[in-house]
Amino acid sequence: MAGVLGSCGTWNVDSVISFLIVATGQLCDKIFEALETTSKIRKYRIAVHKCECIYDILRSKPDLQIDFIIFAFDGRISQRVNEVERGINLLDEFFVISGRICLVNCYDLPNNMGLIGHTANRLRDKYCLRLISANVYNCEGLKSLGDRIFNLSEALMGIHSGIPDLNLLSIL
Repeated sequence: MAGVLGSCGTWNVDSVISFLIVATGQLCDKIFEALETTSKIRKYRIAVHKCECIYDILRSKPDLQIDFIIFAFDGRISQRVNEVERGINLLDEFFVISGRICLVNCYDLPNNMGLIGHTANRLRDKYCLRLISANVYNCEGLKSLGDRIFNLSEALMGIHSGIPDLNLLSIL
């Protein structure tokens, strides 16, 4: 791994949580909406950076500090999963080792996984990443996604101890 994008390191409740969403335009907006809603409920200040490709960030803000990275893709587009893997290879290995990356399969219909789901599972297993599937096109799915991403990031960054429970709706 190239080690191009650094990590913010220590994190506490009073500081800004910095997320990077790597997805196409509409998915970026949906995930941003989920994070923003959850951050208001949990009373966290967040900074969310959005891009369609890691290369975009490296060109415009090569020294950007990020706490947690979300790679989102639409399960119907196989090319996106390959782009996600190329993006992971550009990151500092700390993100992969510490688990500060998650994959989000955004779907419209629950059974819309197929071959892309298999490819995403292979990517998850290869890098030991967490794969979250969510219907981002309805309010419940979006709220659940925001909760699961925050549960994961809080546990990995030391806000809450123990193993992250992705299905826990609210810790506070």
